Amino acid sequence: QHAHPARRPVTVPVEEEEEAEDDRPAAVLPGRITGTIIDRRSGAPAPGIRVQIGDTFVVSDGNGNYDRNGVVPGNYTVALVLGEGQGEAAQGPIEVTIASGETVVQHLAFFSPLAQATATAAPTTPATTATPLATVPAVATAAPPPTAVPVPEELPATGGESPVALTLFLIGFGIFTIGLMVRSLKIGPFSGILLARLFQRRCRQRGVCTNWRLFCSSCRTTQSYHEVLMVCEVVA
Repeated sequence: QHAHPARRPVTVPVEEEEEAEDDRPAAVLPGRITGTIIDRRSGAPAPGIRVQIGDTFVVSDGNGNYDRNGVVPGNYTVALVLGEGQGEAAQGPIEVTIASGETVVQHLAFFSPLAQATATAAPTTPATTATPLATVPAVATAAPPPTAVPVPEELPATGGESPVALTLFLIGFGIFTIGLMVRSLKIGPFSGILLARLFQRRCRQRGVCTNWRLFCSSCRTTQSYHEVLMVCEVVA
């Protein structure tokens, strides 16, 4: 029998295997971008706001948070996309770098528009139509005829020119004159009788007075007073 030679073991250097493993490329893990959108006007989180991350768009949830998972590591632009009436951004686009497996938190802010006061129109009062009043035709009334004022034919007597006043004045003046004559002449009984009868006749004609004591009273200062008084009593 032929003897077979023994096989020599082949040895592989360990160092070469380790070096081969280190040369393999490392696994790339996706990253994440998240944040909260704040309304600077009210200070509260804002839901329903669009955010652009690279070429992708996301919308904030009810708590104002936006989130994008599975982002390939690299550089991205993050910006708010505000619609009409939502306001304006408080910052411009932001550049963000994402590493493998990294989570980047980037908060965003904006200013909501000012609340405009709504003018409340005052209630309009319906116009009321005035009811025209019935027109009463004017009735022409004839003016009363002028009344003639009666004019007296003669003006009434008003004083000094009346006959009665003149008569009384003359009688008084005559009595005064006779009294002066009796005092100055100191008449006797015959003269007293004559004057008494004369005056009696005059007074009866005038119808003024027949009381001879009025005449005799003017002779009280004369010496023939009592004689004239007796004559007056007899005549009366």
